Amino acid sequence: MGELEDFQNEAAELLDQAERSLLAVDSGEDFSKHYDIIFRVLHNLKGSAAMLTLTEAERHLHQVETLFQQSKGTKAIGREVINFFLNSIDATRILLAGKTVNFSYDLKDNSIMNTAINPLPVEQKTLLGLKICMVARESHMTFVDGIRSQGCNVICRNNFADIIKGNYLTEMDLFILVSDSFDEHVKIMADHVKGKNIFMPMILATACQAKVTVEQGQQAGFHLVITFDSRCSRTISLLGFAAKCGKLWRMINNALTLLLYRHVDFDAFLLANEKAEIHKTLNANLTEILQTIASTGVPIEMQALARHSSSGQQGS
Repeated sequence: MGELEDFQNEAAELLDQAERSLLAVDSGEDFSKHYDIIFRVLHNLKGSAAMLTLTEAERHLHQVETLFQQSKGTKAIGREVINFFLNSIDATRILLAGKTVNFSYDLKDNSIMNTAINPLPVEQKTLLGLKICMVARESHMTFVDGIRSQGCNVICRNNFADIIKGNYLTEMDLFILVSDSFDEHVKIMADHVKGKNIFMPMILATACQAKVTVEQGQQAGFHLVITFDSRCSRTISLLGFAAKCGKLWRMINNALTLLLYRHVDFDAFLLANEKAEIHKTLNANLTEILQTIASTGVPIEMQALARHSSSGQQGS
């Protein structure tokens, strides 16, 4: 592995670290606690880019670092500023991949909210091949087309009733509801989707990520609340991450279901051979695993859980 490739791998981890800190600030954490982490990432990457004569990346990081230093000593920064630095991280990733990017360094320029970043090449598309079900009005077709351009299979209807009628929810990787605001109809749709496919991540795409909208979306059961801007690579990355989570939930469910069904058989064997102490220990450990998984919100197959509960009561 060459020096440049080593640097690119290290840079990817550092940029992810800075992004996590910015998202934590966006969710309400004290900015001053994350300032040093973000500054260290920008400063170290700028120095490394200079040593490797990555001129464009060094120039970009110098500009961003200078602007970031202006926020030193403050406890909070606005969402517009957070989005600016998140977009600057996306731009850094593209520059380090050897591609070009147009980026405005004017914090007062509203266009920074939709920073012009070159479309991601096919090999970097995180939604490639995914099956996505969307509900969106005609006025939101630009967002829908942007998602579709990522190489995924999109089924989009402007009426949720058509989604139900077509039975599209059972085999999908993601469900995205595009809405200008949160209302009772949004909650009703969320409840219906959960009833059809509990392992499919639900995303609410709105015009504004106001705190109240995010909270309402989470309370309704949406796993992610985003703004509908498919030109932003962060939006695409978040959708890709949500799809991976859905796949992980299904894998965990399948593994736990198999484990629980086998456990019932093993339970009977232990009790029949008077291995009460081993039975008690295994049962306690499995219960702890199930409680830990349940606390993370990962759905577990209910019938298997019921069988585990009944076997535990019989053995106690």
